[in-house]
Amino acid sequence: MSDRVKLLTLLFLVFVFYTVVSVCYMRVVGGGLTVFLHVGSRFYNPMYFPNGTHVRSDDGYDGQFYYYIALDPFIKGNVYKQIDSPSYRYQRVFYPLLSSLLSFGKVRLLPFIMWLINLLAVVGGVYYVVKTARLFGVKKWFLIGGLYAASVGLVMCVLRDLAEPLAILLLLGAIYYYMNRAFCVSSLFLAFGVLTKEIGVVVAIVVFLWYVLHEDRRRLKCILCFSLPVFLLVGWHLYIWFRLGVLPYVQGSSNFGLPFNSVGFIVGYMLSGRSLATRVMIDFFFASFLFSLLIGIRLLMKRYISLPLLLLLVFLGISTLFTPLIWGGNWSYPRVFLYVYALLFIVYFEYKEQLILLPILGMTFLPLIPFAALYR
Repeated sequence: MSDRVKLLTLLFLVFVFYTVVSVCYMRVVGGGLTVFLHVGSRFYNPMYFPNGTHVRSDDGYDGQFYYYIALDPFIKGNVYKQIDSPSYRYQRVFYPLLSSLLSFGKVRLLPFIMWLINLLAVVGGVYYVVKTARLFGVKKWFLIGGLYAASVGLVMCVLRDLAEPLAILLLLGAIYYYMNRAFCVSSLFLAFGVLTKEIGVVVAIVVFLWYVLHEDRRRLKCILCFSLPVFLLVGWHLYIWFRLGVLPYVQGSSNFGLPFNSVGFIVGYMLSGRSLATRVMIDFFFASFLFSLLIGIRLLMKRYISLPLLLLLVFLGISTLFTPLIWGGNWSYPRVFLYVYALLFIVYFEYKEQLILLPILGMTFLPLIPFAALYR
């Protein structure tokens, strides 16, 4: 079997796996494709949703806000009034905008398109993981691609219509094309990335600085390309301010604090009568976090610094700044660590450090059983 056929087989198997998981989830919970939106009764307005929408008896989750944004991505009407923090939510416009474009303005199509985009984003992420693995001469890329796809964080994001699968796809694509010296294509992925999740601007800034310090500074075209993501994000934030009167960072500033400001909260969260499943899942993720940090520092001190390693260390550092608002839900842990998870694969490909497989496994299927017990 040729490598091309093996890759297509892998991508097909990932597509089938996520489809089966999604169908099973729909059958267990009950309801159609709107079940992935996680619409809560607090934010549900029947005039904006198709008949038969699955509505939960709680606040719901972020997927419902992406849906609202998809109905009015350029803030022309009053849909934003249905969103809890509209300025903050609208900075993540690319996923709902893409959903809106591909649904051709048909509301009944929108839940399906949002789910399909995430499914294809996971498949695309596997594609770029495999391509990067082969770029570094990794021979067992078929198994590596399957391991990446088994991430409990990716599964959770697909089942909640979140933007992370698309954001991670754009991150992996940007790194792959940078390493292939297709700098303008890389910058295009970074530009879409900053409009998918605001934290993508960190990637864009790090890549820009890396290029300026390590590549040919005389290539003005490339410097301008890598400046594009930051200018694009600033422009979009100013547009949001013009339409809503509030800058996104004002509504999102409470998500960040001093380094390790949430340690006490997390320890208390684990000890305050939480279920065994909750404690096991959190243990897996934070053990993986600490181990990743130690490995990253070890590689930095004993080997050399590379762009993927630098990005990994930066995201590990950012994780220490999150406040209890981020860590307050069981599903936050697999979601928040997806950037770290993806970067661990790239660092593993480059450094061939076997110990990196331990935190990868810790964030993949090892938490799956306790996660399944918690998820509903």
